[in-house]
Amino acid sequence: MVLKSKIKKYLALSKINIQRALTYRISFLTSLLAALIQLFVMFYIWKAAFSEKITLAGFTYSDMLTYLFVSQGINNIYGWYTTVERNIAYKIRTGDIALDLVKPLRFNFARFFEVLGISFVQVFFIIIIFTVFKILVPEFRTPKSDLYLFLFLVSTFLGFLCMFSLSFLVGLMSFWTLNYWGLYYVKKSIFDFFSGAIIPLQFLPLSIQKIAVILPFKSIVFIPTLIYLGKFTIHESIFQILFQALWATALWISAVLMFKLAIRKVVIHGG
Repeated sequence: MVLKSKIKKYLALSKINIQRALTYRISFLTSLLAALIQLFVMFYIWKAAFSEKITLAGFTYSDMLTYLFVSQGINNIYGWYTTVERNIAYKIRTGDIALDLVKPLRFNFARFFEVLGISFVQVFFIIIIFTVFKILVPEFRTPKSDLYLFLFLVSTFLGFLCMFSLSFLVGLMSFWTLNYWGLYYVKKSIFDFFSGAIIPLQFLPLSIQKIAVILPFKSIVFIPTLIYLGKFTIHESIFQILFQALWATALWISAVLMFKLAIRKVVIHGG
């Protein structure tokens, strides 16, 4: 009963953020529109790139088109409204962090369920957009089988955990920097580049690929998208999911430990 009560409290945070996203729907939809514009720009760039090529780095035009739609869809699940570091930085700047520390909720779990709520709204709109693209663009592919679809969903969730923990760590740096804007844009640049959100990692120089494959960033977009495309075998997909799970666990633990360190700084400044 105690566990059920706690879960209800966290789910209430998700519900509040779903309502908030729907309340400020114009601003929310504007961010989605911006993402769509970016998607169409990238679509025409890749269309031009494949105008005289059958394959590029092992990708056919259909592969690349599907990669573009799926990777951008996943990337927008972690869009502007789901950046946990923005929320943390705001709480630090306004002093609201003190109120969170006295609530009977774990700070990291509370922030996770807040992000989860908004992400549900993002997913809803992304599914609608994907459905429209599937009708209008015949080259857009679906997973090979239900098993690949299941592995894709598991991989996407683990990528979500990795993204949340990494963003949480960046947000905690605001305890020392106080201004998070610089951190946000540095984070976004690194994440987009090494996660495969801009281009598949196969298009990067070999020296950079060797670095990218061992970093956690590929867990966010690259792995789920390649599982969706069926570029991995089932066994390879499971191995990649285990890789994601390992990083998701390590990053979550790191976020918890860093939060404890950051709280000490709050106590020191508070006298």
